[in-house]
Amino acid sequence: MSELLLELLSEEIPARMQPKAAGDLASVIESNLKNARLDFSTLKTFVTPRRITINVHGLPYQQPDILVEKKGPRVGAPEEAINGFLKSSGVSINDCEQRETAKGLVWFSTKMDAGRKTSEILENLIPNALSQITWEKSMRWGGHKMRWVRPLHNILCVFDGETVSFNFEHLESGSETEGHRFMCPDTIKILDFNEYKYKLSAAKVMLCPVERQSTIIEQ
Repeated sequence: MSELLLELLSEEIPARMQPKAAGDLASVIESNLKNARLDFSTLKTFVTPRRITINVHGLPYQQPDILVEKKGPRVGAPEEAINGFLKSSGVSINDCEQRETAKGLVWFSTKMDAGRKTSEILENLIPNALSQITWEKSMRWGGHKMRWVRPLHNILCVFDGETVSFNFEHLESGSETEGHRFMCPDTIKILDFNEYKYKLSAAKVMLCPVERQSTIIEQ
């Protein structure tokens, strides 16, 4: 099992929108993973003024195989109809069986659909999920067509230590992020969540909202 790390780095998000943004991102990611037959053990969200982060643990390296069943024409139907059914199903007549139904004897095909690699699925799944997020208020900037709550500058997406490559509008995902805008703005290379959290802390970014609140109260 492996983990997925996704971070969206933008201009400052209004404080009142931050918790809902993290929840909405978690919801669309979870829904898309389930639709793709990708189970996981935990999904956690983190939010700072400039970033929304998702960390998913326990993802498989590929989808499970699934048996696909398809109903075809009646037994004795014209040969063209049967051949069309076989072609669309990607099977031969030897992969089919006859079953009694309310409408008589009917052909059914069964085919084992091999699971795809999770890394390949994520390349389409993540941008699709991001496009489903809606904001109470959003904006466009520069000459870009996309809308986001504030200008979106960077997408970090890593699965099992490797970059998940995709495009979301004008942005291309990578395995890098930035530290605090003023105190440590250098680029940071990331391989997994543990490294991400440690390097952000060293770069003056407190990822956990509860930790930030406690520190502020203490000071």
